[in-house]
Amino acid sequence: MPLRLSAARPWPWWGRQAVQARWTAGLRWYRLRYLTAAGPTHCLRLLSRPAACGRVALFYQPGEDLAQLYLGLPAAYDRLGQQMVADFGFSLRPAGALPDLPPVSRLRPAAQFPWERPFLAHLVSEQLFVSDGAGDRPRGTFWPRPGREARRHSPAWQLSPSSQGASSSSTPSQSSSKKLHSSSRGSPGVQYSGSQL
Repeated sequence: MPLRLSAARPWPWWGRQAVQARWTAGLRWYRLRYLTAAGPTHCLRLLSRPAACGRVALFYQPGEDLAQLYLGLPAAYDRLGQQMVADFGFSLRPAGALPDLPPVSRLRPAAQFPWERPFLAHLVSEQLFVSDGAGDRPRGTFWPRPGREARRHSPAWQLSPSSQGASSSSTPSQSSSKKLHSSSRGSPGVQYSGSQL
């Protein structure tokens, strides 16, 4: 008899790990660049709400000359992401050669991004979950979901105001607002307008 997973009972860890691996494999990755953090921070919060994607991923790779921040969006939400680029004034470019992503790992709740090290993060209903650093004892869970208490509190996280994941010399241009990889399916049932989400 196959194992059935229900929302009422906690999933076994191997079920959550498989779901997280499948979801990660279906993401389209974009290089995220910005001059000021307010617009993209607000955009990521909106995208992570259940009315939009419900969950987005971020991958951060520090560097001596240029740090790199990548946004992973489910393919069906490409168009919504590109509409938000135009509205919130930042740049999303398809990630050509993406650095090696860490293996599917446990994620734990966090109040802020750990900019001092590489990390993989999920934003779910505006709540932040991050992977542990290399050598740390793994904590957290696979495919995390915010608890009831987390939903009551406004999230504290912000993108780095100094464009930690962006080149300080790069400016979002008019070309950043044009569509990149539009999904043939479009955004399933989601229409975005600035005041809607």
